[in-house]
Amino acid sequence: MRISLRLTPPDAHVIRALTEYGRHLGEAGRSGDASAAAERALAVHARMSRPVPADFDLAQALTGLGTLAADLGRSDDALTVTVSAVEVLRRLENQVYLAPALAELSRRLREAGRGDDALTAADEAVRTLREVAGTNRFAQAGALKHLCETLSDLGRWLNPADALTAVEEAVAVFHEYVADRRAAAKASVTEEPDLADALTGLALCLTRLGQVKQAVDAAAEAVRTHRRLADDLPVVFQPGLARALTALAASQHALGQHAHALAAAREAAELCMAWTRPSPGFFTTRQRQDLDLLAKVFDDLGRGEDADRIRRHSPRA
Repeated sequence: MRISLRLTPPDAHVIRALTEYGRHLGEAGRSGDASAAAERALAVHARMSRPVPADFDLAQALTGLGTLAADLGRSDDALTVTVSAVEVLRRLENQVYLAPALAELSRRLREAGRGDDALTAADEAVRTLREVAGTNRFAQAGALKHLCETLSDLGRWLNPADALTAVEEAVAVFHEYVADRRAAAKASVTEEPDLADALTGLALCLTRLGQVKQAVDAAAEAVRTHRRLADDLPVVFQPGLARALTALAASQHALGQHAHALAAAREAAELCMAWTRPSPGFFTTRQRQDLDLLAKVFDDLGRGEDADRIRRHSPRA
């Protein structure tokens, strides 16, 4: 038997270490120091040879750095690094990790105002995710999760009608997959919340399309799942519960159930205040999006003071 040894380029270790250090600093409320760590990691990437080495660990390190840069409000740097990560994964022909990287690239391009390029990347991500979900049983759960997230995100910033059918399809397949895993007593700790997150995305998409009764049903199922999980591990699952409650409040308001919507929104607000306290001043892109959506729900409910409180709690990066 021949054994081959592949050594990861030192740059990958440096970038990963600086990225993780920067994230810890940000979560400790030291955003300035976090930005300095990200700056050093970005400098390592900038001086690398082109094309960057086709190494999986390096691709993962660059993906993490892109996320940190985006969370720190460095959108141009986030786009540059994410493009490099996608380039590496293409040359490695790693479809399982290429698909979510393409989804991230789509988000970065959209944030840069390049809508056509963002749609092209998203379309490729969806095609790749479908292929992975259909051919690789081992990677199916992760692929379906990313498929749901990608399609739900498409529905958030493009025409929701373009994404709805695919979102429903992905959620239905994921629902069946998790049900099979439950029956076999093999469902992992990540698959239940992934399904609930997918249902949250579906609810938001349905609400934007005016299919509010179906949206309430999907969001309510997401809330039940996240609430059960949060009872055991609140620190891990409360953010997902807050997101699901926000989606439920939006759909209930659209359905005319204003008292129920206000109750769900207020519970979501209290959860958001709780899980952001340990890291004042540092919010991930996802957290800011969640808080922005919750503030909009309060505005729609005529609760301007509550909306302003949420916006004050979520400073821009």
